[in-house]
Amino acid sequence: QLALMLVLPVSVGMVLRDRYPSVITRYGPWLRRLSLFALAALVGIVLLDQEQNIADEIGPVITAAILFTMGAMAVGWGIGRVTRMDPENHLVFLLEFSARNLAITTVIGVTVLGRVEFVLFSALFFLTQVPILLLLVSAYARRSNRKAFVAPNV
Repeated sequence: QLALMLVLPVSVGMVLRDRYPSVITRYGPWLRRLSLFALAALVGIVLLDQEQNIADEIGPVITAAILFTMGAMAVGWGIGRVTRMDPENHLVFLLEFSARNLAITTVIGVTVLGRVEFVLFSALFFLTQVPILLLLVSAYARRSNRKAFVAPNV
């Protein structure tokens, strides 16, 4: 079930990009905005539903999120270096490696362990992780004199 939930969306995206590149190019920005809106709505619903538990959980979750994010970033960066990819791809690995693990924690918590409260952990984790990732991308864009970060094809 975990593999299906992780592999299926990626596989569908890869097939669509391969078979219908013009459609993906045309509607890609709209689809990204739609997915970000859906994610923001989901996080908002979880936070509203679990507002009474947030005060008890916020300190340990933020600490865990920062430590995990930094560790995952280091591993992602290391993978990029070990595989001798160009430096732009190091950043992609760093970002993807730290962000993709959040989906895994949510899926495992809810489906495997049957603990809905893990969604609160994931939502708080996400809200802690996003500013770290945005600061990193912003610093990279400034350092490389880019107006916006565009992920190269990996």
